[in-house]
Amino acid sequence: MESALDNSYVDFGKIFKNFFILMIVVCITIVFVLSTHALEKHKTDAEIVEECLDKNSPIATLTRSSDNRKAIICEVFPGKFGVKIDEESGTNVTAFIKNKFRTLEQVFRYLKNTGYEP
Repeated sequence: MESALDNSYVDFGKIFKNFFILMIVVCITIVFVLSTHALEKHKTDAEIVEECLDKNSPIATLTRSSDNRKAIICEVFPGKFGVKIDEESGTNVTAFIKNKFRTLEQVFRYLKNTGYEP
C-alpha cells in the first residue's frame, strides 16, 4: 500500500527561490522606512541652508561671470558655512554645507577657485 507521501516530494528549489524573493522585499522595505525616517528627523544640507537664509541675511553673495550664477553664503552653525547656488533667474541649482571649511576665508577661496567673484 502506498501512502500520499510516497508520491509527493518537496521542491526545495522553489521554496528557496520564494524565500529569497521575500528577503529582498523585506530588505527593500527596511531601507525605504529607514531613509524616510532619516529625512523626516534629520534635515538635509539644502534644507538647513534654505532655513538659514530665510532667518538671516546672507554673509556674502558672489557671482560667476561665465553663467551669472550667484553663490549665497550663510553661517548655518558657528564655524560652519552653507552655500546656495542660484541661476541668474533666481532658480535654485544646489545648496550645501562645506563641512571641512571652518572660516569664511576658506569658503571664499573655494568659491573663487570655481570662478565666483564678489
